[in-house]
Amino acid sequence: MTDNEDQTAGELATTTDLAAASAPVISSKGRVVVGVDGSPLSLEALRYAAEIAEWRGWALHIVHAYHVYYPAWPVPGAVGVPSDFDATVTDAALAALKAEEAAVLGTDHELEVIHSVVDGQAAHVLVHVSEHADLLVLGSRGLGGMRSLVLGSVGNSVVHHAHCPVLIVRPTSKAE
Repeated sequence: MTDNEDQTAGELATTTDLAAASAPVISSKGRVVVGVDGSPLSLEALRYAAEIAEWRGWALHIVHAYHVYYPAWPVPGAVGVPSDFDATVTDAALAALKAEEAAVLGTDHELEVIHSVVDGQAAHVLVHVSEHADLLVLGSRGLGGMRSLVLGSVGNSVVHHAHCPVLIVRPTSKAE
């Protein structure tokens, strides 16, 4: 996968590569990393992370991890995967991530923002990115099917393996 650098006002960079996503921020500022997946709690985590980044004067690094499961062997009669499939998925995920940012933060914020859309297991990506973070923020549950869990599998793994402090954002009511 290639780097997809996209510099706009208020942003440091956009990347789709795991190594680039976990690279240290060039400035001497700190970095708040937030994992988003489109779930209500991840959007609340984004709000918390943005408030902390603004308060501390740190960069806000928004990370979305995805993974497409390809069959281990060709299925008879199946059409092959188009050559631009990965780029199409990445572009769609990046557009969704930026829409989530705009919905939560608006478009006129002054934060320095790094966007990372990375093909990989969410817990692995977030732990890797945490190597150069000062704080990692994520919702207690994502889009997984186990809504009764107090802490989802990604949160559980990240809490135990992250290289920085982790803030878990919980629902504000029992209905969530």
